[in-house]
Amino acid sequence: MMYVSHDRCRKPCKHGVSRRRHALTLFEMMVVLLIIVVLLAVSLPAFQSMLFETRSTVAGDLIQGRLADTRALAMEQGRTYRFGFSLGSGWFQVAAEDDPVWDSMTMAELDEGLILRGELPKDILFVSGDGSPSSGAGGWEAGVVYNPDGSARNDASIFFGKEGGQSFRVEVRGLTGAVRQLDRRGNGEGNEP
Repeated sequence: MMYVSHDRCRKPCKHGVSRRRHALTLFEMMVVLLIIVVLLAVSLPAFQSMLFETRSTVAGDLIQGRLADTRALAMEQGRTYRFGFSLGSGWFQVAAEDDPVWDSMTMAELDEGLILRGELPKDILFVSGDGSPSSGAGGWEAGVVYNPDGSARNDASIFFGKEGGQSFRVEVRGLTGAVRQLDRRGNGEGNEP
């Protein structure tokens, strides 16, 4: 039998008939899909960890920024201002310490100049010092109170993180009002207001 080779054939063709394939087989497609699924399964935990770290950093920066706002309002208005938060949620509030807004637990965004209310990034909660998400009190926690001279009333630590996961904290020095963000082990950078 004689084989003829054509330019468009990969192998010599019998009687000049082309053997080129124009599509993938079902088996080849299933192998490719299996490889993609395995790669996703391996990379998903790393991606989720990276996403949590990013959200935690954003939450810490947000808390530090709102503490700076609280301090600035206290100094500008000449009265004590408080940064408060609700344990087991991501909600926080900034208002004058004697403002009646502290008597209710309204959970909605608010920015009226002298009263600020907001929420931490998704899945990030305020937690107690031992890492548990709630205290059972059900009201606004005192957080940090700034005096009109810019100092904080007391040294304070605000803990936040993912429920059942790693937690972080923001510390405030009472005498100076300095704020710094730390992880649970105490590692971090200091930022002076």
